[in-house]
Amino acid sequence: MLLCHLPRLAQLEITDCSDLTCGSTDLLQCISSLERLLVEEDCKNGTVALPERLGDLTSLTELSLLSCKGIKTLPESIQHLTCLRHLKINGCPELVALPERLGDLTSLVYLMLRDCDGIKSLPESIQQLTRLQLLEINGCPELVQWCILEENKMKLAHIKDIELDGIMATG
Repeated sequence: MLLCHLPRLAQLEITDCSDLTCGSTDLLQCISSLERLLVEEDCKNGTVALPERLGDLTSLTELSLLSCKGIKTLPESIQHLTCLRHLKINGCPELVALPERLGDLTSLVYLMLRDCDGIKSLPESIQQLTRLQLLEINGCPELVQWCILEENKMKLAHIKDIELDGIMATG
């Protein structure tokens, strides 16, 4: 595979690949130096599957999932992305939850969730993201409602800035 000949590849953008699957764990070992990964899928009927061993990309600092309409879950191995600083998920309506171990992403400073109707709450481990500076939630009506419930405000109190449907609030 071509990517195996690019051992210092730092950024990879995958767009318009309607039947993308990442089944080969060897591929992940080949691109272990990857720092930025963007997956953008515009095909309505496309099925996008993130590799279960996504967490092997331990140098990753930015992960963007845009218009990935077929993604229902994020791999549990995402917890191993301890260098991840930016996580952007936009237009993934089938995604129903973030992994409970999201709190293991100790370097995360920016979390964006946009147009992800299926996500109704944040995991309890959100409280462990002590470096999180900005939580941006837009177009996720049930998640916005969860965030403004009194019993959940303390879970988000450590976050410097919170944007809910375009309105800025301070954590």
